Amino acid sequence: MLKSVSIGGLASTGRRLGWGVADQGLVSLINFEIGVAVARSVAPREFGVFALLFAAYLVASGLNRAFSCEPLAIRFSGSDVERWQEQASAAVGTALAFGVVAGLTFAIAALFLPPGAASAWWALALGLPGLLVQDCCRYAFFSSRRGGSAFAGDVIWAAGVTVAIVSVAWFGRGGLVAYVASWSGAGTVAAVFSSWWGGLRPRPWRAPSWFREHADLVWRYAFEFLAGGGAIQLAFYGVGATAGLAAVGALRAAQLVLGPLQVVLAGMGVVSLPEAARLTRDSRSSLRIAMSGLSGFFVAASAVWLAAILCVPDEWGRGLLKSGWTSGRAVVVPMGLALAGIGAAHGAITGLRALAAARSSLKARLLATPLIICGGVGGALVGQEQGAAIGLAIASWVAVIPWWAAFETELGSRTRTAPDRDMHPEPSLLRGNVAV
Repeated sequence: MLKSVSIGGLASTGRRLGWGVADQGLVSLINFEIGVAVARSVAPREFGVFALLFAAYLVASGLNRAFSCEPLAIRFSGSDVERWQEQASAAVGTALAFGVVAGLTFAIAALFLPPGAASAWWALALGLPGLLVQDCCRYAFFSSRRGGSAFAGDVIWAAGVTVAIVSVAWFGRGGLVAYVASWSGAGTVAAVFSSWWGGLRPRPWRAPSWFREHADLVWRYAFEFLAGGGAIQLAFYGVGATAGLAAVGALRAAQLVLGPLQVVLAGMGVVSLPEAARLTRDSRSSLRIAMSGLSGFFVAASAVWLAAILCVPDEWGRGLLKSGWTSGRAVVVPMGLALAGIGAAHGAITGLRALAAARSSLKARLLATPLIICGGVGGALVGQEQGAAIGLAIASWVAVIPWWAAFETELGSRTRTAPDRDMHPEPSLLRGNVAV
């Protein structure tokens, strides 16, 4: 991406990309594994309960990253080992404290749910602190360029989930609750291992001071996540309210089939931000071309994977997901197009982060979020799960416009106020981007 790079720099970037893709692939495999196990074992309505439960976990995970992981990566990635370990322990402690609070919230919400659904939510509530600590440990390792350590922790998680799922299937007891407990319990075991392996001693009592010290970051990142990353989860809840749990289960089944694309998106994200940050010191045209190529790559990957899915015989799909394949296959094309739309905007999003254009990024999110929610819920009102998927696809592609408009505007303003080859981003954010 740069005009001149050293062989050593390319090798380092390649290693970071390799660990990033491998680790994200493993995490996605864990989520895919539990999703397939649930889909094969429960009725469509129960799978809808799982989809909503998993969406709630993703919201908690996103907020946890804003509160603990991202401030650590931005401000302490260049610190010496002793200082990094001290601050990483504080961040992991903050994740533990937030996990306890979020778990209690989930447990209270379970009191108002039907018995079957309530038990599954309680199982998640008990395991949520461990899941969030494991996620924070992963980010901490990547912030210190220890991708292998992050991968080792997730190997423990994957092995634990596999053993637990096989045991539940063998004895044939527990249903949805047993699978959720297996997934979250194995994550807690992995969190204990990662904390020990990295020398991270969670300090939950440091959470209040952590929030005070990083208030300028944590609340902005949390709001950005809720405005952007939580949009699809809110859309799922809206679809569940308007079209029923079976419709949510169909959309979630389609997401499982499209899972490898999300691995590529997340894995490349580990490296695309640092590379884009370096390009902020190159010419405007180089940054624009690189970000356009990044989006183009994701769109092309989406098209290839979607074509491959359409070629899979139905009996193979039913053998994997059983009834979930039938419902997911019906909406996989529009859901694949929705994911391609997210990829089309990814280059602009990465470019804005590299330029540290937080205000422009937030404005674009505030325009894109209502589109996603209205597209999913409005489509569900018109055509159940099929309409919801089509609505999400249309909204995702329309949302590409404000992202690229914001990127072009910001890029133009930077090059008018600074030499073309020296578009300086905010130093603290640049250091954070390079470390992630």
